[in-house]
Amino acid sequence: MDSIICVDIGNQNLKLAEFNTKGKLLNHQIYPNTESLEVISNVSKDTQVIISDVSGKTDPICHQKNLLIINAQTALPFKTNYKTPETLGTDRLCGLAGALFLKPDTNCLVFNLGTCLTIDFVSKDRVYSGGNISPGLSLRYKSLHQFTAKLPLITPTHITSTMGKDTQSAIANGVQNGIQAEIEFYINQFWSQSDQINIFLTGGDAVFFEKKLKTKIFAAPYLNLYGLFNIAQINGII
Repeated sequence: MDSIICVDIGNQNLKLAEFNTKGKLLNHQIYPNTESLEVISNVSKDTQVIISDVSGKTDPICHQKNLLIINAQTALPFKTNYKTPETLGTDRLCGLAGALFLKPDTNCLVFNLGTCLTIDFVSKDRVYSGGNISPGLSLRYKSLHQFTAKLPLITPTHITSTMGKDTQSAIANGVQNGIQAEIEFYINQFWSQSDQINIFLTGGDAVFFEKKLKTKIFAAPYLNLYGLFNIAQINGII
Protein backbone atom coordinates (compact mmCIF):
# COMPACT_ATOMS: atom_id res chain seq x y z
CA MET A 1 0.00 0.00 0.00
CA ASP A 2 1.60 3.26 -1.17
CA SER A 3 -0.63 5.72 0.67
CA ILE A 4 -3.43 6.15 3.16
CA ILE A 5 -6.40 8.51 3.26
CA CYS A 6 -6.98 10.28 6.58
CA VAL A 7 -10.39 11.87 7.20
CA ASP A 8 -11.26 14.23 10.04
CA ILE A 9 -15.02 14.86 10.24
CA GLY A 10 -15.96 17.71 12.56
CA ASN A 11 -19.27 19.31 13.42
CA GLN A 12 -19.08 21.59 10.36
CA ASN A 13 -16.36 20.45 7.97
CA LEU A 14 -14.60 17.35 6.68
CA LYS A 15 -10.84 17.49 6.17
CA LEU A 16 -9.30 14.82 3.99
CA ALA A 17 -5.62 14.19 3.35
CA GLU A 18 -3.51 11.61 1.57
CA PHE A 19 -0.20 10.59 3.16
CA ASN A 20 2.55 8.38 1.81
CA THR A 21 3.97 5.60 3.96
CA LYS A 22 6.62 7.96 5.40
CA GLY A 23 4.04 10.40 6.74
CA LYS A 24 4.46 13.03 4.03
CA LEU A 25 1.28 15.00 3.32
CA LEU A 26 0.64 14.58 -0.41
CA ASN A 27 -2.61 16.53 -0.81
CA HIS A 28 -5.61 17.69 1.19
CA GLN A 29 -9.14 19.00 0.72
CA ILE A 30 -11.92 20.49 2.86
CA TYR A 31 -15.63 19.75 2.36
CA PRO A 32 -18.85 20.49 4.28
CA ASN A 33 -19.50 17.55 6.61
CA THR A 34 -22.89 17.08 4.93
CA GLU A 35 -20.94 15.53 2.04
CA SER A 36 -19.15 12.99 4.25
CA LEU A 37 -20.67 9.78 2.89
CA GLU A 38 -20.30 10.90 -0.72
CA VAL A 39 -16.68 11.93 -0.25
CA ILE A 40 -15.69 8.69 1.48
CA SER A 41 -17.59 6.51 -0.99
CA ASN A 42 -15.58 8.10 -3.82
CA VAL A 43 -12.31 6.89 -2.29
CA SER A 44 -10.99 3.77 -3.97
CA LYS A 45 -11.90 0.57 -2.14
CA ASP A 46 -8.27 -0.50 -2.61
CA THR A 47 -7.07 2.40 -0.43
CA GLN A 48 -6.97 2.18 3.36
CA VAL A 49 -8.96 4.94 5.05
CA ILE A 50 -8.77 6.02 8.70
CA ILE A 51 -11.49 8.29 10.04
CA SER A 52 -12.16 10.46 13.07
CA ASP A 53 -15.87 11.32 13.14
CA VAL A 54 -17.44 13.40 15.91
CA SER A 55 -20.65 13.91 13.93
CA GLY A 56 -21.84 10.32 13.46
CA LYS A 57 -22.00 10.79 9.68
CA THR A 58 -20.11 7.55 8.97
CA ASP A 59 -22.27 5.23 11.09
CA PRO A 60 -24.00 3.70 8.01
CA ILE A 61 -20.67 2.55 6.51
CA CYS A 62 -18.73 1.71 9.67
CA HIS A 63 -18.34 -1.96 8.67
CA GLN A 64 -16.72 -1.29 5.29
CA LYS A 65 -13.54 -3.38 5.11
CA ASN A 66 -11.05 -0.69 4.12
CA LEU A 67 -12.18 1.73 6.84
CA LEU A 68 -10.86 2.17 10.36
CA ILE A 69 -13.15 4.52 12.26
CA ILE A 70 -11.39 5.24 15.52
CA ASN A 71 -13.18 4.83 18.85
CA ALA A 72 -12.43 4.25 22.52
CA GLN A 73 -10.97 0.80 21.77
CA THR A 74 -8.53 1.96 19.07
CA ALA A 75 -4.84 1.69 19.98
CA LEU A 76 -3.23 5.10 20.52
CA PRO A 77 0.36 6.39 20.60
CA PHE A 78 -0.13 7.44 24.23
CA LYS A 79 -1.72 6.16 27.42
CA THR A 80 -4.90 7.84 28.60
CA ASN A 81 -6.04 8.20 32.19
CA TYR A 82 -9.38 9.76 31.18
CA LYS A 83 -12.11 8.33 33.41
CA THR A 84 -14.71 8.04 30.64
CA PRO A 85 -12.74 7.20 27.47
CA GLU A 86 -15.94 6.31 25.63
CA THR A 87 -17.03 9.97 25.86
CA LEU A 88 -13.69 11.44 24.78
CA GLY A 89 -13.95 13.06 21.36
CA THR A 90 -11.80 11.38 18.74
CA ASP A 91 -10.85 14.81 17.41
CA ARG A 92 -9.11 15.49 20.72
CA LEU A 93 -7.29 12.16 20.52
CA CYS A 94 -6.13 12.96 17.00
CA GLY A 95 -4.85 16.37 18.03
CA LEU A 96 -2.69 14.80 20.73
CA ALA A 97 -1.48 12.05 18.38
CA GLY A 98 -0.63 14.70 15.80
CA ALA A 99 1.35 16.73 18.32
CA LEU A 100 3.38 13.66 19.29
CA PHE A 101 3.96 12.81 15.62
CA LEU A 102 5.33 16.29 14.88
CA LYS A 103 7.19 16.72 18.19
CA PRO A 104 7.83 13.20 19.55
CA ASP A 105 8.85 12.63 23.16
CA THR A 106 7.98 16.17 24.29
CA ASN A 107 5.33 17.74 26.49
CA CYS A 108 2.53 18.99 24.20
CA LEU A 109 -0.30 21.40 24.95
CA VAL A 110 -2.96 21.41 22.21
CA PHE A 111 -5.61 24.09 21.62
CA ASN A 112 -8.24 23.16 19.05
CA LEU A 113 -10.43 26.11 18.05
CA GLY A 114 -13.45 24.71 16.28
CA THR A 115 -17.10 24.56 17.30
CA CYS A 116 -15.70 24.13 20.80
CA LEU A 117 -12.40 25.27 22.26
CA THR A 118 -10.63 22.20 23.61
CA ILE A 119 -7.47 22.24 25.67
CA ASP A 120 -5.50 19.00 26.06
CA PHE A 121 -2.07 18.07 27.39
CA VAL A 122 0.05 14.99 26.81
CA SER A 123 3.34 14.48 28.62
CA LYS A 124 6.69 13.56 27.11
CA ASP A 125 6.17 10.17 28.74
CA ARG A 126 3.12 9.80 26.46
CA VAL A 127 0.48 10.01 29.17
CA TYR A 128 -2.76 11.95 28.71
CA SER A 129 -4.49 12.79 31.97
CA GLY A 130 -7.29 15.07 30.79
CA GLY A 131 -8.32 18.36 29.28
CA ASN A 132 -10.99 21.03 29.18
CA ILE A 133 -13.81 22.13 26.87
CA SER A 134 -15.46 25.53 26.49
CA PRO A 135 -17.60 27.18 23.77
CA GLY A 136 -15.78 28.05 20.57
CA LEU A 137 -15.78 31.36 18.76
CA SER A 138 -18.96 30.95 16.72
CA LEU A 139 -20.83 29.38 19.64
CA ARG A 140 -20.08 32.42 21.79
CA TYR A 141 -21.31 34.78 19.10
CA LYS A 142 -24.47 32.73 18.53
CA SER A 143 -25.29 32.47 22.23
CA LEU A 144 -25.07 36.25 22.69
CA HIS A 145 -27.49 36.70 19.80
CA GLN A 146 -29.90 33.87 20.62
CA PHE A 147 -30.22 34.48 24.35
CA THR A 148 -30.60 38.25 24.29
CA ALA A 149 -33.28 40.45 22.77
CA LYS A 150 -31.17 42.94 20.86
CA LEU A 151 -27.58 41.84 20.41
CA PRO A 152 -26.80 41.16 16.74
CA LEU A 153 -25.22 38.03 15.32
CA ILE A 154 -21.81 38.91 13.95
CA THR A 155 -19.12 36.89 12.23
CA PRO A 156 -15.56 36.38 13.49
CA THR A 157 -13.16 39.11 12.48
CA HIS A 158 -9.58 40.18 13.08
CA ILE A 159 -9.79 42.68 15.94
CA THR A 160 -7.23 45.42 16.44
CA SER A 161 -8.30 47.05 19.72
CA THR A 162 -8.99 46.17 23.32
CA MET A 163 -12.30 47.98 23.82
CA GLY A 164 -15.21 48.27 21.40
CA LYS A 165 -16.58 51.60 20.16
CA ASP A 166 -20.01 50.27 19.13
CA THR A 167 -22.10 47.19 19.84
CA GLN A 168 -20.57 45.03 17.11
CA SER A 169 -16.98 45.86 18.04
CA ALA A 170 -17.85 45.47 21.74
CA ILE A 171 -19.05 41.92 21.07
CA ALA A 172 -16.06 41.10 18.86
CA ASN A 173 -13.57 42.44 21.41
CA GLY A 174 -15.34 40.82 24.34
CA VAL A 175 -15.56 37.40 22.74
CA GLN A 176 -12.18 37.24 21.03
CA ASN A 177 -10.14 38.92 23.74
CA GLY A 178 -11.85 36.56 26.16
CA ILE A 179 -10.75 33.50 24.18
CA GLN A 180 -7.23 34.88 23.87
CA ALA A 181 -7.08 35.45 27.63
CA GLU A 182 -8.37 31.91 28.19
CA ILE A 183 -5.65 30.44 25.99
CA GLU A 184 -2.95 32.54 27.66
CA PHE A 185 -4.21 31.47 31.10
CA TYR A 186 -3.61 27.80 30.30
CA ILE A 187 -0.26 28.50 28.68
CA ASN A 188 0.87 30.38 31.79
CA GLN A 189 -0.40 27.60 34.05
CA PHE A 190 1.61 24.96 32.21
CA TRP A 191 4.68 27.15 31.78
CA SER A 192 4.71 27.68 35.54
CA GLN A 193 5.22 23.92 35.92
CA SER A 194 7.71 23.44 33.08
CA ASP A 195 9.23 25.56 30.34
CA GLN A 196 9.75 22.51 28.14
CA ILE A 197 6.35 22.45 26.43
CA ASN A 198 5.40 22.61 22.76
CA ILE A 199 2.19 24.54 22.22
CA PHE A 200 -0.03 23.73 19.23
CA LEU A 201 -2.88 25.80 17.84
CA THR A 202 -5.25 24.14 15.39
CA GLY A 203 -8.85 24.30 14.20
CA GLY A 204 -10.73 26.57 11.82
CA ASP A 205 -10.71 29.62 14.11
CA ALA A 206 -7.03 29.42 15.04
CA VAL A 207 -6.27 32.04 12.37
CA PHE A 208 -7.83 34.75 14.55
CA PHE A 209 -5.43 34.09 17.43
CA GLU A 210 -2.12 32.66 16.19
CA LYS A 211 -0.50 36.07 15.57
CA LYS A 212 -1.86 37.68 18.73
CA LEU A 213 -0.40 35.19 21.20
CA LYS A 214 2.92 36.33 22.63
CA THR A 215 4.16 32.82 23.41
CA LYS A 216 5.84 30.80 20.66
CA ILE A 217 3.27 28.41 19.24
CA PHE A 218 3.04 25.95 16.39
CA ALA A 219 0.14 26.82 14.09
CA ALA A 220 -0.85 23.39 12.76
CA PRO A 221 -4.01 23.43 10.62
CA TYR A 222 -3.61 19.73 9.70
CA LEU A 223 -2.69 18.53 13.18
CA ASN A 224 -5.57 16.05 13.46
CA LEU A 225 -4.75 14.57 10.06
CA TYR A 226 -1.16 13.95 11.14
CA GLY A 227 -2.64 12.40 14.26
CA LEU A 228 -4.74 10.04 12.19
CA PHE A 229 -1.63 8.95 10.30
CA ASN A 230 0.14 8.35 13.62
CA ILE A 231 -2.79 6.25 14.88
CA ALA A 232 -2.82 4.31 11.60
CA GLN A 233 0.85 3.42 12.19
CA ILE A 234 0.15 2.26 15.73
CA ASN A 235 -2.66 0.03 14.46
CA GLY A 236 -0.49 -1.47 11.70
CA ILE A 237 -2.52 -0.33 8.71
CA ILE A 238 0.22 1.69 7.04
